[in-house]
Amino acid sequence: MNFTIGKFTIDFNYKGTTYRMLVDQVFRSNDVERFMISAGGKAVILQSNRPALRSSGMKTDKITWTVYEGPANWPEPLREAIKIIENKILSIEGQRDHWHRS
Repeated sequence: MNFTIGKFTIDFNYKGTTYRMLVDQVFRSNDVERFMISAGGKAVILQSNRPALRSSGMKTDKITWTVYEGPANWPEPLREAIKIIENKILSIEGQRDHWHRS
């Protein structure tokens, strides 16, 4: 299965300000993938276990995300970015929204 995701941008509102961030899949293996999220000269790399889940046939299990590199001190924007990234992945994979984050 091909887990490659092309570059894309995400927009979200945080505390009344709209942010546009570039998302780029910078690494992938059969077990993990990493996305660099960057904007305004800052970047963070998030790692997910989506390839391992998909390889083992678990299409609806919740993806686990961790901060691989960069600051983790802005949890609300990161949660929002992850939600948008997951929805983008789902649209690419042609699935419904099975992951819900609180």
